[in-house]
Amino acid sequence: MASSDPSSGPAAAGKKRGSYNCGRCGLPKKGHVCSVPAPAGDAAAAGMEHKLPRRALDFDEAVAPPRPPEKKAKVEVVEVESEEEEREARGWVEVAGGRRVPGEVVVEVLRRLAPRAVASSAAVSRGWRECARRVWRAAEELRLRAAGVRPVGALLPRCPALSRLVLRMESDVDATMLACVAFSCPILQSLEISMADSAANRMTGDELTRFVSEKRSLSVLKLDGCSNLSFLNISSSSLSTLWLSDLSSLTKSVINCPNMNELSLGFTQQNNDSTDLISLMDSLGRTCSNLRNLHISSIHLCNEAVFSLESANLRGLCVLSLILGSKITDAAVASIVRSYASLDLLDLSGSSITDNGLGMISKAFPHTLTRLLLALCPNITSCGVQVATAQLPLLQLMDCGKSLCASSQAEAERSYFGEIYGGIKFCSKLPVQRKQQPAYQKLIIKHANLKKLSLWGCSALDALYVNCPELSDLNLNSCTNLHPERLLLQCPSLKDVHASGCRDMLIGAIRNQVLNEFASAEPRVPCKRLADGSKRVQVPHFMLEQMSETIVILSAIRGGEMGWRVEAEPVYRSSELADGITKPLQPPGLRKKMAVLFASNTARLSKQPKTTTDGTHLRQLARTPTRAWRRPATTEMAIPAAVVRVGGYMSWGSYCPTTRSRTVVVKAMPRSSIGGGGASFRLALPRRSIRAAIQNKRQIVPCYQRQDASVPAPRFEAKSMEEVYDALAEHLCSVLTNIEHLDSKYIVGIAGPPGAGKSTVASEVVQRVNKRWSQKHENGSSLISTEEIATMLPMDGFHLYRSQLDAMEDPKEAHARRGAPWTFDPSRFLKCLQTLREEGSVYAPSFDHGVGDPVENDIFVKPQHKIVIVEGNYLLLEEDAWREIRALFDEKWFIDIDIDVSMQRVLKRHVATGKEPDVAAWRISYNDRPNAELIMKSKKTADLVIRSVDLSS
Repeated sequence: MASSDPSSGPAAAGKKRGSYNCGRCGLPKKGHVCSVPAPAGDAAAAGMEHKLPRRALDFDEAVAPPRPPEKKAKVEVVEVESEEEEREARGWVEVAGGRRVPGEVVVEVLRRLAPRAVASSAAVSRGWRECARRVWRAAEELRLRAAGVRPVGALLPRCPALSRLVLRMESDVDATMLACVAFSCPILQSLEISMADSAANRMTGDELTRFVSEKRSLSVLKLDGCSNLSFLNISSSSLSTLWLSDLSSLTKSVINCPNMNELSLGFTQQNNDSTDLISLMDSLGRTCSNLRNLHISSIHLCNEAVFSLESANLRGLCVLSLILGSKITDAAVASIVRSYASLDLLDLSGSSITDNGLGMISKAFPHTLTRLLLALCPNITSCGVQVATAQLPLLQLMDCGKSLCASSQAEAERSYFGEIYGGIKFCSKLPVQRKQQPAYQKLIIKHANLKKLSLWGCSALDALYVNCPELSDLNLNSCTNLHPERLLLQCPSLKDVHASGCRDMLIGAIRNQVLNEFASAEPRVPCKRLADGSKRVQVPHFMLEQMSETIVILSAIRGGEMGWRVEAEPVYRSSELADGITKPLQPPGLRKKMAVLFASNTARLSKQPKTTTDGTHLRQLARTPTRAWRRPATTEMAIPAAVVRVGGYMSWGSYCPTTRSRTVVVKAMPRSSIGGGGASFRLALPRRSIRAAIQNKRQIVPCYQRQDASVPAPRFEAKSMEEVYDALAEHLCSVLTNIEHLDSKYIVGIAGPPGAGKSTVASEVVQRVNKRWSQKHENGSSLISTEEIATMLPMDGFHLYRSQLDAMEDPKEAHARRGAPWTFDPSRFLKCLQTLREEGSVYAPSFDHGVGDPVENDIFVKPQHKIVIVEGNYLLLEEDAWREIRALFDEKWFIDIDIDVSMQRVLKRHVATGKEPDVAAWRISYNDRPNAELIMKSKKTADLVIRSVDLSS
């Protein structure tokens, strides 16, 4: 039976949902504390008439006591407690179309949104609003871009657990912001405030001091735009990191933070800054004894400030950055080296240090330094950078941006005179010395651990070779003078290459080497794939279509008629072609065979007669079985077989296999029209035919290739070595004239005992050849470049490494005999010369006497170098691979000198390097003199013997 009790009606109806608004004042319940006092009882509340406008919902359910029919029954609103709402929010949240998802999922999604998006999501529904509230309550880190203090003050109270706050202010900031942060974030540990371009930081020193002292939990403080801080008085036992930028004219600088690990002070680049950096540096040792990372940026940094830092005794410093200090010189580097033994990062960007300072850094931190930044250092060169990378095996980051520039800049205003009784002596009244930096430099970096290399703005670089297997980032922005043919990247891990502001050809070369993106057609740029899979791209000066070589064979059978044929093949410098004719082209059964080689790139064989525009000489190399069989009529009949009009000289040679002699005949030829034939071809002169070049009447030095070793080589003597240099340079210039326009190399080998002056002779001759050739063709009449037509290639770079000597059976004997033939790598040297012959250019190592080891790829023989002078002790030996090396030279010179005189020079050289006189004398008797006696025996294989003149006599 149903109960007639009115109170049983609600129980039968189940749970009743109340209103979302307050039953007293009508405002929303969420987060609401009602100010209207509660009524005395439920009956009074039911019969009370509400005076305030009520927005609570009414339900159409009849309740007791009954009311007149015309009025709806009123029900009491059942309020839902906040715990129940939170419990519902943790359950399921309606997202769209009646679909619900767990509240935890919504919270995880909201955590990944920006603060503005989280605030907007709270307006979706009650469930979303509660999820957003949970996100704010659990937030430990907040990054906010704000236009004023008000949005920050409204949001921070919702984040009671906030420990790190990063603000990007787009309007002015003052002490109100610090007060808001201090009040709303009781457990804040890190605060970063950066300013937009149009915003200003108006905080003062007093306000900053008060904020730091009140926030005892603060450990990281980074403020931008601190130009209004007239003084610093920061004292905190919890602060470990302090970054302040845009400081200016600090009257007082006190930073008393015993637990501070990192300090960064950036000053404005204004000349009126009066901050006492010397006192600031000196106080850091007493107040911040645990400092490990120090960054100071100021144009007023000088050597004295660094010396004060030395007195601070910060032995635990690992990161030191002193940038924009143009008055910092090598003296400051010496102080840094003495003070700190375990630097991991050193940044001296904007300083005036030189290669000497780089050398000190390399020797002091070989086992700790991993990052070296030397941007905007105008006094360093590529040599110093190469030494630094070679001596710092752990280096991972190298920045030399805007340091290797084509225009020279002034050095520091003071000159460093070294250490005097533990101090530094200066002379500020001496004139400023300026570095005469060369117009262009080459940079070769080979490193096993380097990961990032920055060379932005290095306009002085024209050649770059990077061999770094771990390199992932390379910055070549604004390297305007870097040539594509002089760029070689062997970096298999390279991911990012920045080449903004570079030429299109350079960008294409980078793309080809790094990305291996080649065009579908056959590239015209010659390239060679190396062993590691990378490509070496060369763009020589003759970047034209591939040339072909045609050999015209004219044969005459005694008593028969003249016949001729034309065969073409690509240009290969093979040993058979070097002799003037290839074996497959020799017609069988012929008694006389003649090969005609036209040495001009511009001369073409065609149906119509043509004349060369530059009057290039025509060379005809004739090969006959014996000289007696050669008849003038044969030559006269052979000439009309070609269709070419060339003015100049004609030369041909005959070779007798019985006597092994070669005869060279030179004959002046008038301009003539020669008819016949109908094929078109272009030629490249083989290297061997240069030896039978025209003997110019002005030639002074009789240099030629001897065929009979029993005949003594001609000797050249003069009153002074200057005459020797001039005569040799004149001879090479005459040879150079004959090989113009040709893709050939004329390689001269200079041998002699130690102290004979090989390097001096080679260097002087190269300089004179370049000068004479440049003056002779300064009007641009030559197709060959007029700069550096000749170069020198020393053999010293092919010494065995000290590690290789240590691995021998008797390491002591190997080091004591270093310089003997078996302490070199002749097979590698032979391969280098063969590459030079085949490709026209090559990278070769040099020898660093300071390090005692070779420096890989330090010498680059360019395609424009037509004369290459190779100097070394054992170039003319007859044993093993040295014999093959000797065969690659077009001319072989030997510098003859009395062994006693040469040993006296070697003795002075040893003493100059720091050896004691008795030690130097022992080394000469044990190693140098036996080597010299062995070298003197190879004089018989030389083409020319040059008598060394002792200038002292």
